[in-house]
This record gives sequence, C-alpha cells and structure tokens, in this order.
Amino acid sequence: MRDLAQMAATLAFGGFNPTTRERVVDEPVARDVLSLMASCGMYDFSGEWLLRVGLPAKSGVSGGLLAVAPSQFGVAAFSPRLDRHGNSVRAVAVVDQLADRLGMHLLEPHESVAVPAVAVHHGETGPVVRLSGELGFAGTERVFAVLRELAASLPEGSTVTLDAREIGRLHPAALVALESEFEGLPLGFTVER
Repeated sequence: MRDLAQMAATLAFGGFNPTTRERVVDEPVARDVLSLMASCGMYDFSGEWLLRVGLPAKSGVSGGLLAVAPSQFGVAAFSPRLDRHGNSVRAVAVVDQLADRLGMHLLEPHESVAVPAVAVHHGETGPVVRLSGELGFAGTERVFAVLRELAASLPEGSTVTLDAREIGRLHPAALVALESEFEGLPLGFTVER
C-alpha cells in the first residue's frame, strides 16, 4: 500500500516524487495519466465516482485503490473484497469519506489550490515579498493584492524584491500575469528565482 500511496503522491505533484525528491515522469505525462484515471480508472463505476468523489482514481482487482488531489496529495487504500465493478468495497468507502470530509471534490470551489504562501519582510533595500508553495494562474490574484497594497504605501520609485526561490512549481501563465502586473505599478521590482 505504501507503493500505491507514493505513486499517487507522485502523480499529485506532476510526476515529482515528494519522498525521494526526484522527477519520475514529466508533467504532461502525469497530467495525461490523471486524465485517464478520472475518465476510466474505476471501471464501470468511473462516472459515478467522479460525480460523488471528484478525484482521479485507479482501482485494481487486487483490492488496491489510489486517488489524487492534484497539487495537494495522493492517497491509497487496500481491502480485497470487491464490488460488482471490480473495485474494493472498503477502499472506495474510505476514500469517498476522506474526500467528503476534507472537501476535496475537484469541481467544488477551492480557494487555496495553486495559491502560494505570501510573506512580506523588510530587507536592506526595501520590502521583500517571499512566495512559497505553488503558483498557478488563479493564485496570482493573491500576489497582486499584496503588490498593490505595497504600491499604495511606498513612495513612487521604490523597489520591491519578489523572492520566488521557494516556489516549488510556477505555471508559465502565472509568470506572464505577474510580469504584466509589474509593468502597471509605480514601483521598481527585482525578482529572485
């Protein structure tokens, strides 16, 4: 079961194994695997699974099941008794309850998916905005809010440092959005990556 959980976690983080800190597969491959898992990973139960649980998952006739909340976690469960679809009865129940209790259905609104942690510190040359975690396109709005607030409180021509060294994953569209936001603010910016 540990291997299943590690596989799920690796897929959750775009092919990057969070335990060994090694890239196992490229991001597009992990995305494609998750797409297939969402559409047919639970055999004839796949449509109902996606409706009820809302996570890409793959079951096996051995009783194993792995499910993925992209950019958040992977989970595995095992119990050999199978239902009429060939999925583990208990593993389905456990992951279903876990997803429900944690609000993990992919199609529900999630405020924190791909939104980085943002901290503002004062460095030697001015404010330093530190980002950590993951930054997706939708998460840039949180960064924009901090930058606009800084722009309103600093004298024109001040310089702000954006420290992105702790961003684990940065979507290219997020970088484009950030760069266009920088151009519209009356501040100078340096970016540390």
